[in-house]
Order: sequence, then structure tokens, then C-alpha cells
Amino acid sequence: MRKITTLLSTFSFAFGMLAHAQTTLTETVDVDVAGIESRYSLGDPGNVYLTIPLDGFADLTDCENPVLEFTGISWDTNQTANSPSWLSEMVIGFDPDLDGAADVNLTPGAGVNNSGPGSYSSDGIIDLVAAGLSYYLVANDISGSMSLEFFESFDDGSVDPDGVYDSGSITIEYRLSCSNTLGVNESSDLASVTMYPNLVNDFVTFVNPRSVEVQFAQIYDISGKLVQSIDLSDMGVEKRVDVSELASANYIVKIQSGSGVIVKKLIKQ
Repeated sequence: MRKITTLLSTFSFAFGMLAHAQTTLTETVDVDVAGIESRYSLGDPGNVYLTIPLDGFADLTDCENPVLEFTGISWDTNQTANSPSWLSEMVIGFDPDLDGAADVNLTPGAGVNNSGPGSYSSDGIIDLVAAGLSYYLVANDISGSMSLEFFESFDDGSVDPDGVYDSGSITIEYRLSCSNTLGVNESSDLASVTMYPNLVNDFVTFVNPRSVEVQFAQIYDISGKLVQSIDLSDMGVEKRVDVSELASANYIVKIQSGSGVIVKKLIKQ
């Protein structure tokens, strides 16, 4: 199994829009890459750009405060790099928030520093959530699209195109969480997981009175940068965590369990 070599994420959070996510629906979209050429450096207007509709939730109703998360990716590609290009230079950039910049990069031929043909497969969907690499954004609605850019990590100016995807596809897995479909109530195990204080100096405490199988927590600043990861798999009913190294600012805390995600706000004094 080949791994994603570069995963760079930026996130867009609005504190007032985030709520406890209880119900999640997961979809996948397949993208045929056959015949697509890899030409220039990231951001060059001469590159191939694809707009991918994310319409898996089009029939869903009564979903307020939707949170969209890209949770997995797989690939099965046959590609050829033209001399002196390398197969490891052919990169696919993902732009989930449609801001014109690639936020997550996938290199199917990672580490193969030679020209010519090559075939690569992830052997199934890579779980980005388990790896702590999922991409979160607050969605404006329950439909939309994302953009893919096919580019070269190093543009060989004398070669055009640098490479081509002879055949194959990539699969993107994404899910939508709706805060209002189930709601946060006493019957929800995940809703019982709390964190205090939310206005903190040095330590924050996670409380799990029902011993839910919690996996980890991730703290993000408001620009979306991951600033601290916390293993909660051994927490039992309570775990005290040192956050003294965080700068004074507002943060988002994503708590992941086997059944879903809950999101909380943290203010560091």
C-alpha cells in the first residue's frame, strides 16, 4: 500500500455555526483520470482543473449547520512520465473549499524517481480520520463541489507534457454531519463527552462519564492549523491535558470516537 506523501490542510471554521455533530451520512465520488496530462507547477493556469460535484446529499432535508469532512481517498492509476520527468513529480491537488489553492496533495507514484510507465494502487480507501488527516470545513449547504488540479511538483520546462495518466481513477470519500437531525440529548453517548474549562490557562480536562470509546482530540486554531493532538484512547472517565504551550487565542477542539465526531470551542487565556 502506498501512502499519501504530502497532506497539507487549511480549515475554515465559524464558531457560531459549529454544533455537536450527531448524525453523519457518508458518500464517495469516483474520478476518471484517464488521458489527463500533468504539465506545469502548482497554480499554473495551463494545468488541467476538474470540478467534481458533491451531490450525494442532494435529497437530504432538515440539515442545519452542516459540517462537511473529507474522510478517505483511494487511487488506482496507470501513468507515464516523459523523460527526464519522474513519476513522483505527478501530483493531484485537492481544493475542497474552492479558494483556488490546493489544500491536500496526492502523489500516486510517490518515491518512484524515474521516467516511463508505472501502476499504483492504494489497495482500498485510506482512512484519513484514523490517520488524523481528515479535512474539515463548515458547509454553507448540503451540496456543492470541489476542484482538482493536476500539476508537477517540479516543472521540467523542456518537457511538455511532463506526464500523462494513461488510465485509472481516484475515489474521494466524504461525509456530512447534521447537528439538528438527531440533536444533542441525554440518550447520545457522544454528547456525554465534555471538556472543561473552555476558558483555560494551563490545563483542560476531558470527561467521559459513560466510558464512550473515544479515540483522540485535535486542537485547531481559527486559520485551520492543527496545533495539538491528544490521545484519548486511554482516558477512562477523565483525562487532564496540558495546553500551556498554546498561544492566547480561540481554538476549535475536534473529539473523535468510533461513532462520530463532536466539536467544541476552547479559549486560551
